[in-house]
Amino acid sequence: MSDEEKQTVLSDSLDVDLEAKLDKEETALGVEIRGLERVLPEDRKHTTMLDNLTMWLSADFSIAPLANGAIGLTVFGLSLTEAITVVVITNFVVLSVVSYFATFGPRLGLRQFVVSRFSFGWYPNKVMGILSSITSLGWSCVNVISAGLLLTSASNDKLPAWASILILAVLTSVIGIFGYKWVHRYQRFAWFPLLISFCILLGLAAPDITNVPDKNPDYPSRIGNILSYTATVISMVGWCTAACDFNVNMPENSNMFLVYIYTLIGTFVPTVFLMITGLLVVTTAQATDAYAAALGVGGNTPALMQTIYTTKLGGFGTFLTIIVALSVVQVNIANDYSLGLSLQVGGPAFFQRIPRWMWTLLGSAAYILVACFGANSYVSTLSNFLPLVGYWVLIYVTIVFIEDVVFRKGKYDATAWNKPSKLPHGYAAGAAFCLGMVAAGLGMNQAWAQGPLSKAVGPYGADIGTELGAGVAGIVYVILRPLEAKYTGRFQH
Repeated sequence: MSDEEKQTVLSDSLDVDLEAKLDKEETALGVEIRGLERVLPEDRKHTTMLDNLTMWLSADFSIAPLANGAIGLTVFGLSLTEAITVVVITNFVVLSVVSYFATFGPRLGLRQFVVSRFSFGWYPNKVMGILSSITSLGWSCVNVISAGLLLTSASNDKLPAWASILILAVLTSVIGIFGYKWVHRYQRFAWFPLLISFCILLGLAAPDITNVPDKNPDYPSRIGNILSYTATVISMVGWCTAACDFNVNMPENSNMFLVYIYTLIGTFVPTVFLMITGLLVVTTAQATDAYAAALGVGGNTPALMQTIYTTKLGGFGTFLTIIVALSVVQVNIANDYSLGLSLQVGGPAFFQRIPRWMWTLLGSAAYILVACFGANSYVSTLSNFLPLVGYWVLIYVTIVFIEDVVFRKGKYDATAWNKPSKLPHGYAAGAAFCLGMVAAGLGMNQAWAQGPLSKAVGPYGADIGTELGAGVAGIVYVILRPLEAKYTGRFQH
């Protein structure tokens, strides 16, 4: 018996076990039992369409987008106009793709990295699952460091960064282990106090906001910085790796246009609002010495936020600082939930027998350790990690999108989700991904590595790795996918 036949037999055995397990969806404590398993059409009872909106409003109303936006000025030295233009245009394109991926949930009842088995096949898709797990951990680190530094500032440095990180991670885990239903219940309301808090921040900063004009007369250098900042903003495409994980319980006959629109509003509005707020807030350092001292040479945006709050509002400002710091809970809930699913995809078959909530706890422990060590180099962690997310995720997204729109035209045999013999081998997707990553490497421009093609733009180079990687992967996949289908016959709908 071949390895693939053995895997199919094992999958059949798993299906029997899972069917028995899923007779009851939750434990007595309300912890979700379901992991990767497809939600059958008759089992989908989640009909609250607005949850597509509130889920993402809460996930994106956090300190992380604000801090990410700020580095357009603090790290890349753009003008305010240039940075805002990049934020609006790039996020609209990227989050439109995220919103399209959200429709996979109601259409197929499958999690995101199960959907990609229909393009990457069984084994290459495991690599995608592992990369997604690493990305989820990385995002959780970035988020919890941002919030942890803010909580530390609110305590006047009496609470060390590691303790702040630990507190926030524990709160996240407590909610995250319960799963789909409780995640939605929490996210329906979590965004509102954050909206109020960030609006107050913007109002407090408004009198000191100053314009940042074009200061760099070297046009090629400016273009290079714009492209590098764009690569950072593109990292928001990382939500594609979890976009449909949170609506798989919605009926097949759901209005897909509403799923798309609600997801787009829920991701685009808070992300753009907060990124622009971050850009505006850091300009106050030009007008106020106390704000400049808080921001520092390293660009500590969380410390600047805390200073603005407490300088203008005193004790109430400290309260708002804590509210904003707690925003990491709702964004990391989404990360931690999808982390468990990605690990189940990326690991061997027995990983699927380990409950998702256990993976959530293990993942939390892992990112707590990493975040505690990375807190002292926050800005470099932020500016170096985010483009790395964009490199591989955009390549992955390109391949899955082409498969869905060009080749399958939305038609899938969803019952084959766990049957390796009914899935493609993934030769075309694997080759396209590898060549796309090579192209991304040639175009990358990081502090620790610079690809030769990035040097073609400006004296300091430009990060064009995401665009090159996605372009090459798309071309290769369009060429190789029909060849794989012809010679293997494995692309059944």
